[in-house]
Amino acid sequence: MGKFRTTVHGKPMNHLALELMEHGLSAVEAVESVMKDNPEQDAGLIAVDMKGNVGVMNSQRVERRTDVAKIFKEDKTTGAKVAVLLNEIHPPQAVAEVAAG
Repeated sequence: MGKFRTTVHGKPMNHLALELMEHGLSAVEAVESVMKDNPEQDAGLIAVDMKGNVGVMNSQRVERRTDVAKIFKEDKTTGAKVAVLLNEIHPPQAVAEVAAG
């Protein structure tokens, strides 16, 4: 996210997600909450909490587009996780795959 996107609550999206996590929500819950309240932001959000939960989501506005790429991978053996959101104009899915690799 080049610019910090301000939420309907007047705070940057990433700050609000961190605040929600500080109040006990998991990364998944925090990201879902921020995105649910801000469906028309042109943004995606990734958060990781201390328990290793990874929240990754694009806004509804971004999801309506056909030129986005999203990857979430988890290695069941090691527990390693990677999340990539490419919300730029016409990002190839291959770039997300390479970044996640």
